[in-house]
Amino acid sequence: MDISITPREQQLVLDTFARIEHNFHDVISDMLVDFLTEYPGAKQIFSWAKPELTGQQHKGLEGFEHHVVEIGKSFATAMGGIDQIDTQKQTLFKLGALHNRKNVQYHYYTAMGSCLVANVRRAYGPGWTEEMTGAWNRAYDVITYFMLERFWTGGFSDRMDDGE
Repeated sequence: MDISITPREQQLVLDTFARIEHNFHDVISDMLVDFLTEYPGAKQIFSWAKPELTGQQHKGLEGFEHHVVEIGKSFATAMGGIDQIDTQKQTLFKLGALHNRKNVQYHYYTAMGSCLVANVRRAYGPGWTEEMTGAWNRAYDVITYFMLERFWTGGFSDRMDDGE
């Protein structure tokens, strides 16, 4: 699998992230609402999620807000530093190990990526291009690759919490 991201793609991600960073919390909140709405089976991943609630109804729950903050930090760090992805590998390995312990299924990674890009696009507004969509999709793929690399290679274990 090619895990590279071109300098042009990196710059597009950095530029678009800079434009939406001021309301990134809202982007992530809307992304999580969309994710829970479009993939209700994913509610099992989150201890705070309630099967009977819609994605939107989760918004007021404490666990939801906490998760938005945590996801937001992770994405802000990863996307805001996409041009230095090599420095983030250990953090991404650890994040992948955490998701592995929670039995997050692969298709939820791709679903979350779709929800992320759709909400970044919405927040960016007029002027968004398909090239930007491609750059964000590629950046998400690279980040996901490093989160899942050890899963694919059989490197996860019960002691995988330290990323080694």
